[in-house]
Amino acid sequence: HVMGKGSEWWQNVKIGGGAAPIETSEGWLLFYHGVTGTCNGYVYSIGGAILDIDNPSVVKYRCDTFLLTPEEWYEERGFVQMLHSHAQRSMMRKAERLLSIMDVQILM
Repeated sequence: HVMGKGSEWWQNVKIGGGAAPIETSEGWLLFYHGVTGTCNGYVYSIGGAILDIDNPSVVKYRCDTFLLTPEEWYEERGFVQMLHSHAQRSMMRKAERLLSIMDVQILM
């Protein structure tokens, strides 16, 4: 195992894979999901880590706080008809905020 569940609240139950790692100027950018339990069920959040470019089993950096987590009422309540456009706009705003704070150059 390269990483295990974290001690932070948003990933204290388990973690799991996300998208394929992305090669950046700092190493492999890895997005993963963290899970926590609440009285209303599980909450999934997205975290990030940077893995060494030559040895991906070495974690160079791992988020202490989540990058994305459900915040709006329609994100916390499951699938509901006619709310897809609200959720898409919300996720786009969060993705733009994420890209602005990461300041990592994506290599292509």
